[in-house]
Amino acid sequence: MLKSRKKTTNSSPNNTTDLDRYLNIDLISFEDDEDFDILIWWKSQQHKYPVLSIIARDVLTVPVSTVALEAAFSAGGRVVSDKRYSLAPDSIEANICVKDWTIADKRIFDSIQEENMLVDMEKLKSSRSSWISDSSPSPPRDND
Repeated sequence: MLKSRKKTTNSSPNNTTDLDRYLNIDLISFEDDEDFDILIWWKSQQHKYPVLSIIARDVLTVPVSTVALEAAFSAGGRVVSDKRYSLAPDSIEANICVKDWTIADKRIFDSIQEENMLVDMEKLKSSRSSWISDSSPSPPRDND
């Protein structure tokens, strides 16, 4: 009974993965002169294939620059040094992630501090302008 239940559960359309559903669709045909943007197609299919559409967006997009890639390799070189060459890949990944998270937290903190400073400066400007306008001498009156 348990074996037959597993078979029916696995063959149910509700339990199929995004990949299984994608592989079972008919091929898409289009003309050579037709403009076909694969990223737009995946965006339109994200409700059918939520996981695959995210993967497609990550894999198919072209990086704007190679700076991030170069930074990743240099970060890896700093983590895996002569003394740490036997670190497990999971440990290397964890070290790099912790470093990235620390830098991101510092950037967020700095941007909040900068925003608070701008708000304080605006308050100071408005209070200063009201103080100057209140303390400025009134124009002389004509005694005619």
